[in-house]
Amino acid sequence: MGDFTGAMADLNTAIESKKLDSEYLAKAYRFRGLAKFEKNNFDEAIEDFTTSLKYDNSYLTLYNRANAYIRLGERDKACEDYRKAAERGLSEAYEAIRKYCE
Repeated sequence: MGDFTGAMADLNTAIESKKLDSEYLAKAYRFRGLAKFEKNNFDEAIEDFTTSLKYDNSYLTLYNRANAYIRLGERDKACEDYRKAAERGLSEAYEAIRKYCE
């Protein structure tokens, strides 16, 4: 298992540096969200994914946020994000839609 705590510390430093452009800020929030997801901090992961989406409307981030919503039992919100990710071309989202949304 990875060092998610260390990764989060590094990402916190990068985010707080105010030196990242929009693209890298979006990635930093997405990766920190993934680290929080792996530590079962789903609410905090959703916050980071949502912040990431303000900088870059990535289908990967939508998919990651949907997975966190599923873990919290928020199926409607998850399905909305899965559908958006599928519309943007993420094939894995279609499987999730079949599993959770139909």
